Amino acid sequence: MIWVTRRPLALEPLACAWLVRRFVDTASEFRFAAVEDVDRLAAATGAIPFAVAGVRLGGIVELERLGDFVHVFRLDAPGIRRFERAVGAAANDAGAVVPEAAGARAILAGLLDRSREEQDALRLGLPLVDCLYAWCREASWEPHWHPWDPASRLQRFAARLAARCRAGRTLGPRQPLPPLGPHLLRDLGIADDDLSGREERRRWQNLMIRRVI
Repeated sequence: MIWVTRRPLALEPLACAWLVRRFVDTASEFRFAAVEDVDRLAAATGAIPFAVAGVRLGGIVELERLGDFVHVFRLDAPGIRRFERAVGAAANDAGAVVPEAAGARAILAGLLDRSREEQDALRLGLPLVDCLYAWCREASWEPHWHPWDPASRLQRFAARLAARCRAGRTLGPRQPLPPLGPHLLRDLGIADDDLSGREERRRWQNLMIRRVI
């Protein structure tokens, strides 16, 4: 399908385009027009208009904001709500409310300012938006996850392991969990001395067990 939005490409329409290609229409093509021409171009070509105020698909469905896509297409992928909040905060310069939004806004706004053509901005911007979503998806495993904190990395691992056990993809419910030994710590990117002795290891091992049970 062809999708059409306004030029110049802005942060939230870029995120909407990413969401379309990731979850809705993997073969999507994107066109750009002056805001007053989007509705006319959509009618003439059969394209789907999005991220334009007052323009509705079929005169009924409004796809102006990222949240509209999430609602209309009933998306419930891990981290999608956090991603929606981050994009909304970045688009409205509300980094104080959603901390990750400040960095996303700075990087994506810089990219959009430096891109001469919308298609170039789209090509370069989609992988960056994908990185933001990856962060939100990882953070959704544990609401207090911080990538630089060893304890949070273990919490994230525990949540992942529990989810896989419940899905039956790895360990069975009665199989023993792996100890927090040096090999596991290395796989998580955690130095052996990041943990303060035997009691700290036992605490995180117990956390993993509780999550699986």
